Amino acid sequence: MNKQIKFKHIESLQITNNIDRIREIINSKVLENAATTNRSSLCESALTEFLIRLKDLLKKCDEINLRINFTDDICIENWDITDLVFKMRNIVCHTRSEWRFLKDNVLFCFSIIWPKRTAWYWEWITNNSSNDILFSYWDFTIYYERQLIRAYNEAKEILINIKTDPPEPWFKWWAFWCAWI
Repeated sequence: MNKQIKFKHIESLQITNNIDRIREIINSKVLENAATTNRSSLCESALTEFLIRLKDLLKKCDEINLRINFTDDICIENWDITDLVFKMRNIVCHTRSEWRFLKDNVLFCFSIIWPKRTAWYWEWITNNSSNDILFSYWDFTIYYERQLIRAYNEAKEILINIKTDPPEPWFKWWAFWCAWI
């Protein structure tokens, strides 16, 4: 990376925390096993946290003009993965959002579509992959390996190599007091 970009100390802590938590979610295999009979009841919770933290990583990449912008398997014209993750994050965090409503004001919740399967929700949603899970909130779908894991890995690769400003002098006392309370 040729650019001399630095993050503030607090931003670097957020980045590290997001990378570590997403890694924990991945290592838990909760999402990887979403399309099995052993699916965890925490699957949607894991996806929600993954999307929240991934959105923050992608936002930081975008802010330093190193946007993650692949468009593979994204069905919405002129959107890239950053757009999709931003929208998916908003949908999972705002449960009464207009984006969750089907026809006739029926609220659509979370759906997992197994590889090579199709689901009917007033329209067909098809998972064309032979080995990847598709998570769906009505019209908005995202693949686990092809999109979520790939975006995480690309963002992580960019962000872990950026220098960090040293902490402000007050930070060590603030951190001490927060830990002490």
